[in-house]
Amino acid sequence: MLKIPGFATEAKEAVWWQSHEDELLDEFKKATAEGRVGVGTLAKRTALPSTTIRNDPDDTAKAPSLQASERNRKSVAR
Repeated sequence: MLKIPGFATEAKEAVWWQSHEDELLDEFKKATAEGRVGVGTLAKRTALPSTTIRNDPDDTAKAPSLQASERNRKSVAR
């Protein structure tokens, strides 16, 4: 597997990636042959479970007016 070093600058990183294109292609071909590559495989592995927060319906109904009053306070303070 290809070891990716840390980079001091974005320019040095770009040079490194460009100079290792052939090795990267070989890694992808190998991973594809082994069945380790698919659409969104990295996203699926790193996805966090979702969390649902239940709000009181009255609080949810008040949110737009509270947001508007906060906006008004900020514009008056300027």
